[in-house]
Amino acid sequence: MGVPAIITKKGINIDRNKIMKRPLALFFMAIVLLWPSFILANDDRKRSLGISFHAGYILPHSDEIKALANKPACGIALQYQIWHGGKEDYELFDCFWNAGFEYRYFNFLNPKILGSAHDFTLYLEPILYQHSNFIFTSRLGTGINYLTRIYDPIDNPTNKFFGSPISFPLFIEGSMYYKVSEASLIKISLAYNHISNGGIKQPNKGMNWPSIVLGYTFAKHGIPAFQREERDNLLLKKNNYRFSMYYFNSLKVIDSPKKLCYIYGVGLRYYYSLSYKYQLHATTEVYIDSYIKENLLRWGDTRDYKRAGAGFGHAINFGRLSLTQTMAYYYYAPYPAMTSFYHRHDLLFNLYKGISAGVFLKAHKHVADLMGIQMVYGW
Repeated sequence: MGVPAIITKKGINIDRNKIMKRPLALFFMAIVLLWPSFILANDDRKRSLGISFHAGYILPHSDEIKALANKPACGIALQYQIWHGGKEDYELFDCFWNAGFEYRYFNFLNPKILGSAHDFTLYLEPILYQHSNFIFTSRLGTGINYLTRIYDPIDNPTNKFFGSPISFPLFIEGSMYYKVSEASLIKISLAYNHISNGGIKQPNKGMNWPSIVLGYTFAKHGIPAFQREERDNLLLKKNNYRFSMYYFNSLKVIDSPKKLCYIYGVGLRYYYSLSYKYQLHATTEVYIDSYIKENLLRWGDTRDYKRAGAGFGHAINFGRLSLTQTMAYYYYAPYPAMTSFYHRHDLLFNLYKGISAGVFLKAHKHVADLMGIQMVYGW
């Protein structure tokens, strides 16, 4: 069955009320498919279901959205998660952890302009510390979402938060769980939530909001004990320094007329290890940006569309997973960006002997410029 629509003099008018039902239908379909693995779970990797409630506040991070910010937001989230409490699980990320699928619904309490968001996310939640009946964790998640209201130059010109109905949520959440029983946990968390389309379509101010989270988790077969075993640490660094080269790519859409533009680049990093888990680094990188190239061609501008930057940052390692953050400065940008400085965030997973793959986000101040994928070779 096609998308329900009404043909008017202005063209095709999508019936959003009918479309909004589909994210919920997809979620409940996923629960039906996942439920057998929850019921049949009887190994060290315990399954659980959870529900949580968010109460937050939209931050006014840009002058263009201040009139719509400083307002509350609320939401509900449903989780299906697997707790990894075995020896092999510990060695993967150098800690015990759980991972799962989460559907989140957020209402921004402004139905005509901001509408609501349906998030479908995957997350990883390292277990940082356990004592008695308390478990302390940090959850990092991302995925895809559907926004019911977006920017429109005629019908919705003030919503500079969202430029496309499909965007990408990012969130980090620090939680404290308390074991009510062997099968039940309650939690309280602080979360920081972000929605952006990664610069694929403008405007893209994105939305940021912190939230307080209250939740309940039920595990039919109980939660693992998370008893760490003594083992040889094969992951200790051999040298205090190392290098890596990386290739990355991304996409953007330019309007009037529409055209898909490909962005790619390469970079080199030098790392100095302060410990196995923590490194400092220096970076230099080059961006080949056909989005800028296309704009310059349309304007009749002959400036070079390439940019190059250099900067410093740090990396945090969790076994085979690493999070890298960089603050950099454009030392070559004939067509200047909105700011001379930019920041970049990389999430990488080590696949095999120095070969890693992952995702990255590059931004100028609060505005996402690029979101894409990358491959890395380190030595």
